[in-house]
Amino acid sequence: MTEIRARGAKSVFHFDVQGSVAKSTHSGIPWLRYIDLEAAGRVHFWPFDG
Repeated sequence: MTEIRARGAKSVFHFDVQGSVAKSTHSGIPWLRYIDLEAAGRVHFWPFDG
């Protein structure tokens, strides 16, 4: 249902194409881990923390 309603959604696995979000997504994931480790469980990032 989400894919139908958000027709313009981009894949995080398509690098080097127009409108790509892959590079920013993949560069941001390590920062989320760093923040999570530094905050010692005081922050939560959906969908990683369930």
